[in-house]
Amino acid sequence: MLAKISVIVPIYNSEKSLPRCLKSIMSQSFKNLEIILVNDGSQDASLEICEKFRQKDNRIIIINKKNSGVSAARNSGLKIATGEFIQFVDADDFINFNMIECMFKNINENNADIVICGYNKISSNKVKKKSPNNFNTDSLIGFRDCFINLYKNAFLNAPWNKLYCRKKIKTFFDESLSIGEDLLFNLSYISNCDKISVINQNLYNYDVSLQNSLACKYDEKLFYNKLYLNEEVQKFLKKNFNLNDFSKINEVFAKEIYYYLKKIVFLSKEQKKEKLKKIKSCVENNNVRNMLYNAKITDFQIKIICKLIKVKQIKIIYKFFCLKKLINKNGVR
Repeated sequence: MLAKISVIVPIYNSEKSLPRCLKSIMSQSFKNLEIILVNDGSQDASLEICEKFRQKDNRIIIINKKNSGVSAARNSGLKIATGEFIQFVDADDFINFNMIECMFKNINENNADIVICGYNKISSNKVKKKSPNNFNTDSLIGFRDCFINLYKNAFLNAPWNKLYCRKKIKTFFDESLSIGEDLLFNLSYISNCDKISVINQNLYNYDVSLQNSLACKYDEKLFYNKLYLNEEVQKFLKKNFNLNDFSKINEVFAKEIYYYLKKIVFLSKEQKKEKLKKIKSCVENNNVRNMLYNAKITDFQIKIICKLIKVKQIKIIYKFFCLKKLINKNGVR
């Protein structure tokens, strides 16, 4: 008998995009699905849309709960899932009609513990294709170089471009975090894997055009969150790959610090004095300085900021982003 796959969809105020998402799942070429819709306290018509679609498809199961965040919603789905495999889809997004079939075929043929695919990033009617290189390994240690490349190119952060074996899931999503919980879930899961498969097909459609994205907000906790996540990635590399040279992954951290400093200037509503204080706190942080010391950075602007951090030029960093903000405001690229 063909294996069953549980598709878990966390939903919060997604009435505009939800029908497209559900149609893409229901019309999959792979039919043996358990479709778990987790309504996370939506205040719009999301629940009504879920009920309407359930009347059309008896594979749909609805969980209706108080708003607790996307991690709690995914965990609620995991707790009742009965499929041998788990696929996550976000309500703002949609999947190609053959995504689940392609993912299942690959994980089955390679007897893999996880399969990772590419995706299309949709923003303002523009589509950016993100395609990893095809890869297969029979051991976790053989995944080291591929892991670094996937991490640097943001293929490991989300759960939706992956097919998981349910029996391999040992830890759930950390509900105390609002940023980076997906990456931690994936690090934990991959630690339990032996056979890993990567395919270069762009099967998932990640639509950011309707999102009230955290990427567009300034959060004071963001800095310490990024420090924590980078440390967790380093621990993963040490434990699983016996790797102590973090120069390649520290390029990712450098990029995160760059955008954190940019958000202080662009998005924080604080006065200049407070912004400078936060920039100083970041620049003088020993962990930041150690991580950036040997980072291999290719982006010119990020390289400039890293050099300014090394020599503690706080006011120049502030002026750099003020100038960028002015240029953006005037429409000059």
